[in-house]
Amino acid sequence: MVLLLFFGQLGYIGACADEKIEKVYPMGRKYELVYEGGIRLEAGTFGSSRIAYSVGPIAVSEQSRTLWIAGHAHHFSVGAFELPEPVYSFQHNKLPIAKNTQPFVKINPDVKLQGKPGRITGLQVIGKKLWVNVAEYYDASGKNTNTTVVFDDAWDLQDSFQYGFFELKGRAHASGWMTPIPAEQVRDLGGEYVTGYASNIPINSRLSIGPTLFVWNPSEFDLTSNGVQIPATALINYSLSNPLHEDAYNKNGQNVLWTELSQAHIGFIPPGSQDYLVIGTSSGHESGIGYKIKQDDGRVCGGPCAYAHDDAYNYFWRYDLTDIAAVRAGTASPSSLRPVEYGILPVYNGRVRGAPLLIGAAFSPETSHLYLLFGSVDGTQSEWERQPALLIYSIQSLTDDH
Repeated sequence: MVLLLFFGQLGYIGACADEKIEKVYPMGRKYELVYEGGIRLEAGTFGSSRIAYSVGPIAVSEQSRTLWIAGHAHHFSVGAFELPEPVYSFQHNKLPIAKNTQPFVKINPDVKLQGKPGRITGLQVIGKKLWVNVAEYYDASGKNTNTTVVFDDAWDLQDSFQYGFFELKGRAHASGWMTPIPAEQVRDLGGEYVTGYASNIPINSRLSIGPTLFVWNPSEFDLTSNGVQIPATALINYSLSNPLHEDAYNKNGQNVLWTELSQAHIGFIPPGSQDYLVIGTSSGHESGIGYKIKQDDGRVCGGPCAYAHDDAYNYFWRYDLTDIAAVRAGTASPSSLRPVEYGILPVYNGRVRGAPLLIGAAFSPETSHLYLLFGSVDGTQSEWERQPALLIYSIQSLTDDH
Protein backbone atom coordinates (compact mmCIF):
# COMPACT_ATOMS: atom_id res chain seq x y z
CA MET A 1 0.00 0.00 0.00
CA VAL A 2 1.29 3.45 -0.92
CA LEU A 3 0.65 6.29 1.50
CA LEU A 4 1.15 9.84 0.24
CA LEU A 5 1.62 12.47 2.91
CA PHE A 6 1.06 16.20 2.48
CA PHE A 7 1.47 18.11 5.72
CA GLY A 8 0.12 21.50 6.62
CA GLN A 9 1.61 23.77 9.25
CA LEU A 10 2.23 21.83 12.46
CA GLY A 11 1.80 22.94 16.04
CA TYR A 12 4.83 24.20 17.92
CA ILE A 13 6.50 21.46 19.95
CA GLY A 14 9.72 22.99 21.20
CA ALA A 15 10.74 26.58 21.92
CA CYS A 16 13.76 28.79 22.43
CA ALA A 17 13.72 31.75 24.78
CA ASP A 18 13.06 34.20 21.94
CA GLU A 19 11.63 32.15 19.07
CA LYS A 20 9.18 29.38 18.55
CA ILE A 21 10.71 26.28 16.99
CA GLU A 22 9.05 23.17 15.75
CA LYS A 23 11.05 20.30 17.18
CA VAL A 24 9.62 17.18 15.51
CA TYR A 25 8.87 16.69 11.82
CA PRO A 26 6.94 13.63 10.60
CA MET A 27 8.41 11.59 7.75
CA GLY A 28 5.64 9.17 6.90
CA ARG A 29 4.15 6.51 9.14
CA LYS A 30 7.43 5.02 10.37
CA TYR A 31 9.83 7.90 11.03
CA GLU A 32 10.15 11.37 12.42
CA LEU A 33 12.97 13.89 12.34
CA VAL A 34 13.98 15.71 15.52
CA TYR A 35 15.70 19.05 15.05
CA GLU A 36 19.08 19.29 16.81
CA GLY A 37 20.24 22.71 15.59
CA GLY A 38 21.96 24.57 12.78
CA ILE A 39 25.35 25.79 11.58
CA ARG A 40 26.48 28.52 9.21
CA LEU A 41 29.46 28.05 6.89
CA GLU A 42 32.26 30.59 6.70
CA ALA A 43 31.97 32.97 3.76
CA GLY A 44 35.00 33.75 1.62
CA THR A 45 37.30 32.28 -1.00
CA PHE A 46 39.50 29.45 0.24
CA GLY A 47 41.86 27.92 -2.29
CA SER A 48 40.14 27.29 -5.61
CA SER A 49 36.55 28.02 -4.59
CA ARG A 50 34.09 29.32 -2.03
CA ILE A 51 30.96 28.06 -0.31
CA ALA A 52 28.54 30.47 -2.00
CA TYR A 53 26.63 28.75 -4.83
CA SER A 54 27.79 25.33 -3.65
CA VAL A 55 26.37 22.52 -5.76
CA GLY A 56 25.41 20.72 -2.56
CA PRO A 57 27.08 17.32 -2.02
CA ILE A 58 28.52 16.89 1.48
CA ALA A 59 30.17 14.24 3.65
CA VAL A 60 30.49 14.25 7.43
CA SER A 61 32.84 12.73 10.00
CA GLU A 62 31.34 13.25 13.43
CA GLN A 63 34.40 11.69 15.07
CA SER A 64 36.75 14.31 13.63
CA ARG A 65 34.07 17.05 13.58
CA THR A 66 34.67 17.63 9.86
CA LEU A 67 32.40 18.52 6.96
CA TRP A 68 33.54 18.04 3.35
CA ILE A 69 31.59 20.01 0.78
CA ALA A 70 31.53 20.72 -2.96
CA GLY A 71 32.32 24.32 -3.80
CA HIS A 72 30.89 26.85 -6.25
CA ALA A 73 29.08 25.29 -9.21
CA HIS A 74 31.69 26.58 -11.69
CA HIS A 75 34.81 25.55 -9.79
CA PHE A 76 34.72 21.70 -9.64
CA SER A 77 36.37 21.77 -6.22
CA VAL A 78 36.01 20.21 -2.78
CA GLY A 79 37.04 21.62 0.60
CA ALA A 80 36.49 20.98 4.30
CA PHE A 81 35.05 22.88 7.26
CA GLU A 82 34.91 22.25 10.97
CA LEU A 83 31.68 21.05 12.58
CA PRO A 84 30.99 23.20 15.66
CA GLU A 85 28.23 22.31 18.08
CA PRO A 86 24.93 23.30 16.44
CA VAL A 87 22.68 25.93 17.99
CA TYR A 88 18.98 25.27 18.44
CA SER A 89 17.61 28.09 16.31
CA PHE A 90 16.41 28.89 12.81
CA GLN A 91 17.64 32.48 13.03
CA HIS A 92 20.81 32.54 10.97
CA ASN A 93 22.56 35.25 12.96
CA LYS A 94 22.44 32.96 16.01
CA LEU A 95 24.00 29.93 14.36
CA PRO A 96 27.73 29.26 14.88
CA ILE A 97 30.02 29.71 11.89
CA ALA A 98 31.95 26.64 10.75
CA LYS A 99 35.48 27.74 9.88
CA ASN A 100 37.22 26.49 6.76
CA THR A 101 39.88 23.93 7.72
CA GLN A 102 40.96 22.76 4.26
CA PRO A 103 40.95 25.15 1.29
CA PHE A 104 39.09 24.00 -1.81
CA VAL A 105 41.04 21.77 -4.19
CA LYS A 106 40.27 21.23 -7.88
CA ILE A 107 39.24 17.76 -9.04
CA ASN A 108 42.11 16.96 -11.38
CA PRO A 109 43.33 13.33 -11.41
CA ASP A 110 45.94 12.08 -13.84
CA VAL A 111 43.69 9.84 -15.93
CA LYS A 112 41.01 11.40 -18.16
CA LEU A 113 38.40 9.18 -19.78
CA GLN A 114 35.86 10.14 -22.44
CA GLY A 115 33.84 13.23 -21.62
CA LYS A 116 34.23 16.53 -19.77
CA PRO A 117 33.23 16.15 -16.10
CA GLY A 118 32.63 19.37 -14.21
CA ARG A 119 29.97 18.79 -11.56
CA ILE A 120 30.46 17.07 -8.18
CA THR A 121 27.47 14.82 -7.49
CA GLY A 122 28.44 12.86 -4.36
CA LEU A 123 30.97 12.71 -1.51
CA GLN A 124 31.76 10.00 1.03
CA VAL A 125 34.64 9.33 3.41
CA ILE A 126 35.54 5.63 3.41
CA GLY A 127 38.36 4.82 5.78
CA LYS A 128 40.95 7.54 5.26
CA LYS A 129 39.95 8.31 1.69
CA LEU A 130 37.47 10.76 0.20
CA TRP A 131 35.44 9.27 -2.65
CA VAL A 132 34.01 11.81 -5.09
CA ASN A 133 31.36 11.08 -7.70
CA VAL A 134 31.12 13.48 -10.61
CA ALA A 135 29.22 14.09 -13.84
CA GLU A 136 29.36 16.17 -16.99
CA TYR A 137 26.65 18.73 -16.34
CA TYR A 138 25.30 19.03 -19.89
CA ASP A 139 26.22 15.72 -21.50
CA ALA A 140 24.04 15.79 -24.62
CA SER A 141 25.72 12.71 -26.12
CA GLY A 142 25.56 10.75 -22.85
CA LYS A 143 29.12 9.52 -23.40
CA ASN A 144 30.88 10.84 -20.30
CA THR A 145 32.63 7.96 -18.53
CA ASN A 146 34.46 10.05 -15.91
CA THR A 147 32.35 9.35 -12.82
CA THR A 148 34.62 8.84 -9.83
CA VAL A 149 37.84 10.13 -8.29
CA VAL A 150 39.37 9.27 -4.90
CA PHE A 151 41.52 11.52 -2.68
CA ASP A 152 44.09 9.36 -0.90
CA ASP A 153 43.82 11.40 2.33
CA ALA A 154 40.53 13.10 3.17
CA TRP A 155 42.29 15.09 5.93
CA ASP A 156 44.94 16.49 3.59
CA LEU A 157 43.18 17.33 0.34
CA GLN A 158 45.80 19.84 -0.80
CA ASP A 159 48.66 17.32 -0.90
CA SER A 160 46.60 14.21 -1.49
CA PHE A 161 47.07 12.02 -4.54
CA GLN A 162 43.89 11.81 -6.63
CA TYR A 163 43.17 8.32 -7.98
CA GLY A 164 41.11 8.15 -11.14
CA PHE A 165 39.22 8.97 -13.13
CA PHE A 166 37.21 5.76 -12.92
CA GLU A 167 33.99 4.77 -14.61
CA LEU A 168 31.32 3.60 -12.19
CA LYS A 169 29.06 1.03 -13.82
CA GLY A 170 25.75 2.77 -14.43
CA ARG A 171 27.51 6.09 -15.04
CA ALA A 172 25.16 9.03 -14.39
CA HIS A 173 22.43 6.66 -13.19
CA ALA A 174 24.64 5.69 -10.27
CA SER A 175 27.27 8.34 -9.64
CA GLY A 176 25.74 10.49 -6.91
CA TRP A 177 25.38 9.89 -3.17
CA MET A 178 27.30 7.08 -1.46
CA THR A 179 26.12 5.60 1.86
CA PRO A 180 27.06 2.47 3.85
CA ILE A 181 24.78 -0.57 3.91
CA PRO A 182 24.18 -1.81 7.48
CA ALA A 183 25.99 -5.09 8.22
CA GLU A 184 22.71 -6.97 8.67
CA GLN A 185 21.66 -6.06 5.10
CA VAL A 186 24.92 -6.70 3.24
CA ARG A 187 24.14 -10.34 2.50
CA ASP A 188 20.62 -9.69 1.20
CA LEU A 189 21.66 -6.74 -0.96
CA GLY A 190 25.06 -8.07 -2.03
CA GLY A 191 27.25 -5.09 -1.31
CA GLU A 192 28.88 -2.85 1.29
CA TYR A 193 27.70 0.52 0.00
CA VAL A 194 24.84 2.18 -1.83
CA THR A 195 25.51 4.60 -4.64
CA GLY A 196 22.71 6.38 -6.45
CA TYR A 197 21.53 9.42 -8.35
CA ALA A 198 18.48 10.80 -10.15
CA SER A 199 17.46 13.32 -12.83
CA ASN A 200 19.08 16.23 -10.97
CA ILE A 201 20.90 17.69 -13.99
CA PRO A 202 20.05 18.19 -17.71
CA ILE A 203 19.67 15.56 -20.44
CA ASN A 204 17.12 13.05 -19.19
CA SER A 205 18.12 10.45 -21.77
CA ARG A 206 21.32 9.64 -19.83
CA LEU A 207 19.72 9.78 -16.36
CA SER A 208 17.42 7.77 -14.13
CA ILE A 209 13.97 9.38 -14.01
CA GLY A 210 13.61 8.58 -10.33
CA PRO A 211 16.08 7.82 -7.50
CA THR A 212 18.36 4.81 -7.90
CA LEU A 213 20.08 2.27 -5.73
CA PHE A 214 23.23 0.52 -6.94
CA VAL A 215 25.31 -1.68 -4.62
CA TRP A 216 29.10 -1.84 -4.77
CA ASN A 217 32.14 -2.82 -2.72
CA PRO A 218 34.80 -0.10 -2.39
CA SER A 219 36.99 -2.38 -0.26
CA GLU A 220 37.36 -4.79 -3.19
CA PHE A 221 38.31 -2.17 -5.78
CA ASP A 222 41.96 -1.65 -6.73
CA LEU A 223 42.54 2.11 -6.80
CA THR A 224 45.83 1.70 -8.64
CA SER A 225 43.95 0.36 -11.69
CA ASN A 226 43.27 3.82 -13.07
CA GLY A 227 40.68 4.16 -15.78
CA VAL A 228 38.91 0.86 -15.18
CA GLN A 229 35.23 0.33 -14.39
CA ILE A 230 34.01 0.10 -10.80
CA PRO A 231 31.53 -2.81 -10.57
CA ALA A 232 28.04 -1.90 -9.32
CA THR A 233 24.69 -3.69 -9.43
CA ALA A 234 21.42 -1.85 -10.08
CA LEU A 235 18.61 -2.72 -7.66
CA ILE A 236 16.52 0.41 -8.27
CA ASN A 237 16.94 2.12 -11.64
CA TYR A 238 14.70 3.99 -14.06
CA SER A 239 15.06 5.55 -17.50
CA LEU A 240 13.31 7.88 -19.92
CA SER A 241 11.40 4.91 -21.32
CA ASN A 242 10.71 3.43 -17.85
CA PRO A 243 10.30 6.43 -15.53
CA LEU A 244 9.09 6.39 -11.95
CA HIS A 245 6.03 8.33 -13.17
CA GLU A 246 4.85 8.75 -16.77
CA ASP A 247 3.35 12.25 -16.45
CA ALA A 248 6.55 14.25 -15.93
CA TYR A 249 4.87 17.65 -16.44
CA ASN A 250 1.83 16.70 -14.34
CA LYS A 251 -0.57 17.56 -17.12
CA ASN A 252 -3.40 15.59 -15.54
CA GLY A 253 -2.81 17.11 -12.10
CA GLN A 254 -2.50 13.69 -10.44
CA ASN A 255 1.28 13.26 -10.24
CA VAL A 256 2.36 13.59 -6.62
CA LEU A 257 5.18 11.04 -6.92
CA TRP A 258 7.97 12.28 -9.22
CA THR A 259 7.91 15.14 -11.74
CA GLU A 260 10.30 16.76 -14.20
CA LEU A 261 11.42 18.99 -11.32
CA SER A 262 12.03 16.28 -8.71
CA GLN A 263 15.56 15.78 -7.38
CA ALA A 264 17.07 13.32 -4.93
CA HIS A 265 20.10 14.23 -2.81
CA ILE A 266 20.66 11.17 -0.64
CA GLY A 267 19.50 7.59 -0.27
CA PHE A 268 20.38 5.54 2.82
CA ILE A 269 19.30 2.56 4.92
CA PRO A 270 18.82 3.34 8.63
CA PRO A 271 20.47 0.61 10.74
CA GLY A 272 17.98 -1.93 12.02
CA SER A 273 15.36 -0.96 9.45
CA GLN A 274 13.80 -2.53 6.38
CA ASP A 275 13.75 0.74 4.47
CA TYR A 276 15.67 2.69 1.88
CA LEU A 277 14.99 6.37 2.54
CA VAL A 278 15.50 8.97 -0.17
CA ILE A 279 15.54 12.68 0.66
CA GLY A 280 15.31 15.48 -1.90
CA THR A 281 12.98 18.09 -3.36
CA SER A 282 10.01 18.09 -5.67
CA SER A 283 7.82 20.63 -7.45
CA GLY A 284 4.80 21.11 -9.70
CA HIS A 285 2.50 18.74 -7.84
CA GLU A 286 -0.34 21.22 -7.44
CA SER A 287 -0.02 23.80 -10.23
CA GLY A 288 1.56 21.63 -12.93
CA ILE A 289 4.71 22.32 -14.94
CA GLY A 290 5.43 24.30 -18.09
CA TYR A 291 8.52 24.94 -20.19
CA LYS A 292 9.97 28.47 -20.31
CA ILE A 293 6.73 29.85 -18.94
CA LYS A 294 5.91 32.95 -16.91
CA GLN A 295 5.16 31.95 -13.33
CA ASP A 296 2.43 33.49 -11.20
CA ASP A 297 4.95 35.92 -9.68
CA GLY A 298 6.01 37.22 -13.11
CA ARG A 299 9.28 35.32 -13.37
CA VAL A 300 10.07 33.88 -16.81
CA CYS A 301 11.75 30.48 -16.48
CA GLY A 302 14.74 29.38 -18.54
CA GLY A 303 13.47 25.79 -18.64
CA PRO A 304 10.85 23.65 -16.88
CA CYS A 305 9.21 25.17 -13.80
CA ALA A 306 5.96 25.03 -11.86
CA TYR A 307 3.23 27.48 -12.82
CA ALA A 308 3.08 28.57 -9.18
CA HIS A 309 6.46 29.80 -7.97
CA ASP A 310 5.96 28.42 -4.44
CA ASP A 311 4.74 24.98 -5.59
CA ALA A 312 8.06 23.46 -4.46
CA TYR A 313 8.83 21.30 -1.44
CA ASN A 314 11.40 19.30 0.47
CA TYR A 315 10.35 15.71 -0.17
CA PHE A 316 10.98 12.09 0.80
CA TRP A 317 10.47 8.66 -0.78
CA ARG A 318 10.58 5.38 1.20
CA TYR A 319 11.28 2.02 -0.45
CA ASP A 320 10.85 -1.40 1.18
CA LEU A 321 14.03 -3.52 1.30
CA THR A 322 11.93 -6.64 0.72
CA ASP A 323 11.06 -5.28 -2.73
CA ILE A 324 14.70 -4.40 -3.36
CA ALA A 325 15.88 -7.87 -2.34
CA ALA A 326 13.43 -9.31 -4.87
CA VAL A 327 15.31 -7.49 -7.63
CA ARG A 328 18.56 -9.11 -6.53
CA ALA A 329 16.81 -12.48 -6.47
CA GLY A 330 15.67 -11.94 -10.05
CA THR A 331 11.93 -11.88 -9.34
CA ALA A 332 11.51 -8.15 -10.01
CA SER A 333 13.19 -5.60 -12.28
CA PRO A 334 14.97 -2.42 -11.06
CA SER A 335 12.50 -0.21 -12.93
CA SER A 336 9.42 -1.96 -11.48
CA LEU A 337 9.99 -0.79 -7.91
CA ARG A 338 7.81 1.92 -6.43
CA PRO A 339 8.17 3.68 -3.07
CA VAL A 340 5.72 2.52 -0.42
CA GLU A 341 5.48 6.04 0.99
CA TYR A 342 6.31 9.54 -0.18
CA GLY A 343 5.41 13.14 0.45
CA ILE A 344 6.36 16.56 1.74
CA LEU A 345 9.05 16.86 4.40
CA PRO A 346 8.41 20.12 6.33
CA VAL A 347 11.89 20.31 7.87
CA TYR A 348 12.55 24.05 7.69
CA ASN A 349 10.68 24.91 10.89
CA GLY A 350 7.48 23.39 9.56
CA ARG A 351 7.32 25.49 6.42
CA VAL A 352 5.86 23.74 3.39
CA ARG A 353 5.14 25.79 0.24
CA GLY A 354 7.96 28.19 -0.53
CA ALA A 355 10.27 26.82 2.17
CA PRO A 356 14.04 26.92 1.57
CA LEU A 357 15.01 23.85 -0.46
CA LEU A 358 17.81 21.51 0.47
CA ILE A 359 20.69 21.01 -1.98
CA GLY A 360 22.72 18.30 -0.25
CA ALA A 361 22.59 15.76 2.57
CA ALA A 362 24.67 13.30 4.59
CA PHE A 363 23.73 10.55 7.05
CA SER A 364 25.71 9.31 10.04
CA PRO A 365 24.63 5.71 10.82
CA GLU A 366 26.45 5.70 14.18
CA THR A 367 24.20 8.43 15.61
CA SER A 368 21.28 8.42 13.11
CA HIS A 369 21.98 12.08 12.45
CA LEU A 370 20.78 13.50 9.14
CA TYR A 371 22.63 16.58 7.89
CA LEU A 372 20.63 18.74 5.47
CA LEU A 373 22.27 21.56 3.50
CA PHE A 374 20.02 24.41 2.38
CA GLY A 375 21.29 26.63 -0.41
CA SER A 376 21.63 30.44 -0.36
CA VAL A 377 19.75 31.05 2.89
CA ASP A 378 22.37 32.83 5.05
CA GLY A 379 22.63 36.54 4.27
CA THR A 380 24.35 37.49 7.52
CA GLN A 381 27.97 37.29 6.35
CA SER A 382 27.98 39.06 3.00
CA GLU A 383 25.82 41.65 1.29
CA TRP A 384 26.85 40.24 -2.09
CA GLU A 385 26.37 36.47 -1.74
CA ARG A 386 24.14 34.30 0.38
CA GLN A 387 25.75 31.24 1.95
CA PRO A 388 24.23 27.80 2.57
CA ALA A 389 23.25 26.67 6.07
CA LEU A 390 23.53 23.19 7.57
CA LEU A 391 20.67 21.87 9.72
CA ILE A 392 21.03 18.68 11.78
CA TYR A 393 18.26 16.22 12.65
CA SER A 394 18.00 12.91 14.47
CA ILE A 395 16.01 10.19 12.72
CA GLN A 396 13.72 8.31 15.08
CA SER A 397 11.71 5.21 14.25
CA LEU A 398 8.11 5.24 15.43
CA THR A 399 6.66 2.25 17.25
CA ASP A 400 3.73 0.38 15.75
CA ASP A 401 1.31 1.92 18.20
CA HIS A 402 2.60 5.47 17.79
